[in-house]
Formats: sequence, C-alpha cells, structure tokens
Amino acid sequence: MTLLTVGEGECRAQFEAEPTAFRWIFHREGTEAWIRLLRLARSSDHDKAGTEIWSTQQDVNVTARAVLRCFDEVARVYGESGYRHVGGARPPHRARSPQDRAA
Repeated sequence: MTLLTVGEGECRAQFEAEPTAFRWIFHREGTEAWIRLLRLARSSDHDKAGTEIWSTQQDVNVTARAVLRCFDEVARVYGESGYRHVGGARPPHRARSPQDRAA
C-alpha cells in the first residue's frame, strides 16, 4: 500500500490459506485506488485463474489510513510478538514514525 500512496501504479499483497490464496490487487489512477480481491486455488496461479470475491474504488489516502488502522488493530490484539509469530516479521507500519503515519 505504501507504494500506491507514493504514486506507484500497481501493488499487490497475498495471504496464504494453504492450499488457497487470497490476492489483493491495488491499482492507482490519480487519487483513486481500484482494489480487487481474488481467491485462487493455488498461490502460484495467475490472476485470470482466480475468482474475484470483492472489488471497490476508493480514495488512495482513505484506503491507506484504513490499512494502517487494521495493522494497529492486529498489533493491539496480538502484540508485536504475536504479529512476528504469524507474519515472521515486524509489522510494516511500526518501522515508520508517527509523523510519517499522520500524513
């Protein structure tokens, strides 16, 4: 999502639910973001093999703030160590200063 907020045209995220995968595709044009969520039988499948289960068009900044709120909620519920246990790394937004996040 960070890439999208700084002007990148497209970014992706994928969550594994073996053997199924859920792929988020974010596409930006101007200040708008088009978001698609695909369900794929296998994580290596091409987008065309997936089933679109949700899509929306939103303001990029509103979307970025919503993503940050979700990361904050995960960190609040599970804590840093719980997040590391599930994700294997530090929550990505924790690496940034509060001033950067307020934008």
